[in-house]
Amino acid sequence: MGDALLQKTYTEDVLSKKRVENDGTVPQYYVEDSHDAIIPKEIFHEVQAEMTRRSHSEDGQHKREEFCGKYALTGVVVCGECGAPYRRQTWTRKGSTQIVWRCRSRLSKNGPKCDSPTIPEETIQNAVVQAIRKAYGEQRPVERAIENIRSVVEGPEVLQSLEDRLQKLQEELVQRVNEHRDYEDLAEEIRQAKEERDRALSRQAMIDEQEKRSRQMQEFFDSHQPEDLQYEDEYVRKLIDEIRACEL
Repeated sequence: MGDALLQKTYTEDVLSKKRVENDGTVPQYYVEDSHDAIIPKEIFHEVQAEMTRRSHSEDGQHKREEFCGKYALTGVVVCGECGAPYRRQTWTRKGSTQIVWRCRSRLSKNGPKCDSPTIPEETIQNAVVQAIRKAYGEQRPVERAIENIRSVVEGPEVLQSLEDRLQKLQEELVQRVNEHRDYEDLAEEIRQAKEERDRALSRQAMIDEQEKRSRQMQEFFDSHQPEDLQYEDEYVRKLIDEIRACEL
């Protein structure tokens, strides 16, 4: 179902019954599930959860660059000193070419001083392979991770209860509007109910994403042998959230 905005226009003159656009002269109210939706609400909230995740992993300097890279390590390798993302660079010296990753702060003239190391791409790729091979012997933690995720999920009955409460409040709001009764207190109650419901849906979407990634890791373990494992961008995108670069 989709949503609707009540009182986008109002009757300016009772006698002439002339209706004009509501520019805030009278209150407007947002009612959910009033018609068929173009985008399912579940997909909408999944997108909102992803936007929230990305906003939490960015700061004012780094913006959204980390989510736009064509390399799997872009946005994944971050500086252990200042927290800035590492960027891929090509070095050419004496006719030879080397791919390295460097802290963004070190590349910026106006950025903070940072002494983080420059790391050859091959070194990072080998470290990724070694870390995943090591994880093969720790598959039980993946199963426990899924169990722990499910233990903190609000059950469908909780979300349904929030939806039912919001639906009843909105039905009462429509009735009050039609009967020209006071509804300011009810509008505030609806606003709070929406916030509570949206927080629950966002938590649910983020937890579902965590469980999805845990299951992808388990499926990867089941379909690959550690001794045959080679670095591939595809599984890095699926399995790894962050690599922190530190001086050893």
